Order: sequence, then structure tokens, then C-alpha cells
Amino acid sequence: MTVKRFLLGACVALAIPASAQAGPFDGFMVGIFDTDSGFNLETSGIVFSNTLNDGYQDLSASRSSSFDLHDGELFNHKARTAARRSVVIPDEITDRHLRDDDRADLSAARIRLRKAFLAGAKEVAPVDIGYAQVAFDCWIEAAEAGRDDDAAACRDEFLDRIARAEELADYGPWELAAARPAEGPDQDGPYMVYFQWDSTVMTRGGRDTLDRAIRDALADPNVQIRLTGHADRSGPLGYNQRLSENRTRTVTQEMEAAGIDPSRISTSSVGETSPFVPTEDGVRHPGNRVVEVNMM
Repeated sequence: MTVKRFLLGACVALAIPASAQAGPFDGFMVGIFDTDSGFNLETSGIVFSNTLNDGYQDLSASRSSSFDLHDGELFNHKARTAARRSVVIPDEITDRHLRDDDRADLSAARIRLRKAFLAGAKEVAPVDIGYAQVAFDCWIEAAEAGRDDDAAACRDEFLDRIARAEELADYGPWELAAARPAEGPDQDGPYMVYFQWDSTVMTRGGRDTLDRAIRDALADPNVQIRLTGHADRSGPLGYNQRLSENRTRTVTQEMEAAGIDPSRISTSSVGETSPFVPTEDGVRHPGNRVVEVNMM
């Protein structure tokens, strides 16, 4: 099939006047396939987008050098899109002609990739999740073409990168806004420090948010800090009240240990009586296991 594509492209190229071939689609096949226009674009500075741009450039160059100009053009387009910081979607399973066993493995891998995105991988592991996406597209393209050795190598790269990203990306959707960098103490809304269920141990996202709140509080000694502790509704009312108090105490101690004057900190704890996410009594919800940190 690759040879047929090459011959078809060559015939069409000969039929087009030279003046009609100039422009953005100048490439390996005299303007028929755009396989390299994304290679020298200035990228956005966003690590995830830059990673996709670099990875897809390499894929485009690899496929083009093997005369697979259709996939060379596809991956070049993805590189260009990433350079513009636009959304680049990994290949859909239905876009490729796959053997049944490959289809099952790749479907599971694509679901795993999506879950990592939802868990905050772009925020906390942008390089690993970026190369995981590129490796997935490399894997699915090689599987369709029947290049089993290439598919295995790309699969192994995907599995390595996605495992690294998953190790860091354990945010819930309610944590992502808190995980993204803010402008400092004048940000809109509180810093949300999330905790594990029935525990005073912070989640990874909660730990990151508290570290950021401490840095911002130390940077401006004039701001006052108000902490409000919460619990979800999965336990008895009195127990949840004490749990929220313990969580508030944990945050207070962390702030004081970091050098924040205790006189700047005021606290309250509301247990399960003021949930952020409305639930029925007895329902666990990680969005309600939180200490709000307001700076005023």
C-alpha cells in the first residue's frame, strides 16, 4: 500500500504546474504532502504542547523517510497544531484498521490515557503524558501497518510514560483548579487543601496547594489567613466535626512550622454541615474533604 501511495503521489505531482505547487504544502513530494511545515514553528512555551510538538515532529520525519507520506502529513499536522497550543487528540481506534487483539489493547490504552488527563497529568507530568500520547499514536499507526517490532517498541514507550504520569496524576476533577498556578494572595477564591478519606493526610494535590499557599503567605506578611475545615457526610455528625477540626489543626501546624506567625491565622471547622458538593447523608465525596485557605 505504501508503494502505491508513493507512485500515486509522484504521478499527481508531475501533473501539477510548478507555480501551483508553491506554498505551505511544499514538502517531500513536491507540494503534494505537507510533511515538515511544523518543524520550525515557534512553540507556545507550554510544556505539554511543546512535548507534543517535538514528539510528532519525530514521528512525521520517521514516516516520511519510509515513504509513508500520508502518516507523515498527519503527524506533521499534529505537530503544527500543538505548536499553536490547540487541542491535539490521539488517534481514534475507529480511524485505523486493526487486528482484534490490537484493537482491544489499544482501546484499553486510550482509556488509560484519558483517565490520566482527567487526573491532572497535563498539570503535574506534562512531559511524560505528552510523550505517552505520541507513543500511543506511534503504536496504533505501526499496529495498523503490521510493523510488529515498531508497535512493540512504541507500546513499551507508552507503558513506561503513562505509568510515570499516573504516579503523579492522582488529582480529582475538583482539585485541578487549585493545582494550577495562581497569581498569589490576590487570587479569586480560596486555596483548597484536600484530604484523604477519614484522614488528616493530604492528597498530593492538597499538599501542592498548601505549599503554594504557604509561599504566597510568606511573600506578603500583611495578609491575614482564614482556615475553614470540612468533612464529607460519610460518618456521624460529631465524628465529622472533630475530623474537620483535626484537618484544620494540621494545616495550621504546617503553616506555623513554615514560619508564618500564628497571630495571622484564624480558624473555624464546620464538619459536614457546609459541603461544597451537595450529597445525601452517608455519601463519601472527596470534594468535601477539604480545608479552605482564604487570604485577606
